[in-house]
Amino acid sequence: MNLIKVTQLLKAFIIAIQLKQTKKNTMKNKLQILTIALVSLIFTNGYSATRTWTGGSDGSWTKRQNWNGGASAPSSGDSIVIPNTGVTNNPSSNVSGTYLSLTITRQNFTLSLNGNLTITNKVTLNATGAALNLNGRTLTTTAPVLTNGSILSTNTASILSITGTYSGNLHSINKGRIQYVNLTITSAKNLPDTTTVTGTLTLNGGNLDINGKTLTTTTPVLTSGSIISTKNASILVISGTHTSSLLTNLTRGLITYTNLTVSTNQTLTDTIAITGNLTLNGNTFN
Repeated sequence: MNLIKVTQLLKAFIIAIQLKQTKKNTMKNKLQILTIALVSLIFTNGYSATRTWTGGSDGSWTKRQNWNGGASAPSSGDSIVIPNTGVTNNPSSNVSGTYLSLTITRQNFTLSLNGNLTITNKVTLNATGAALNLNGRTLTTTAPVLTNGSILSTNTASILSITGTYSGNLHSINKGRIQYVNLTITSAKNLPDTTTVTGTLTLNGGNLDINGKTLTTTTPVLTSGSIISTKNASILVISGTHTSSLLTNLTRGLITYTNLTVSTNQTLTDTIAITGNLTLNGNTFN
């Protein structure tokens, strides 16, 4: 809790005491005190502050002395800033939590996660040599702004989870996987990392080359463009139940369906596997 929050609570407490002194223990007085306490609690919990790292004590993320003003460590909903100047020790332990935003402008600095991190707004990296290492944890955020910096991983368990609908350049973290809720492809792209789309994958203006990686998605919407592969190691996994025509044009690699329902006679043009149920409904494969 920062100084502003403490001040607000003290003011509410003083008002409550004044009410109690001027009016004896009446029901009305008790209700007024209760109302003030509840409003103060709601306001305090809903308050969002900008917290700037100083590292004045050590590298612990959860120690209040390491944040500007020293009132408290950041809480849920705060905006986090790691500046280029005014830093004694870099953050190195207990780095996790849920915050509104994260901005790193410290040069040649890598912030490594020690637990899962959720940023409800944006992650912004804008400094030479700045990096965010997922370190086997999950970072959940909207589209990160990587003006001058990178998000990377040194552990295959890492997950970069992008919320909402994304249509920009595809992300790469070296190890681990990328997870999009909805992904729209508007120009030709190569898949840089193992990727999962939990919602809808839409191709609307170019081909998506799996590029020797694994792409897991529900049935894609191919408005304009195809999913292709230029490498034999490519794997396209269609989750759920696929009931449309067989996907084609992969030419290299493997298409894996979880459940496949065939509504017309089909001609196989790619190598496929079915891990769940195959329903032919009287139709055939050629």
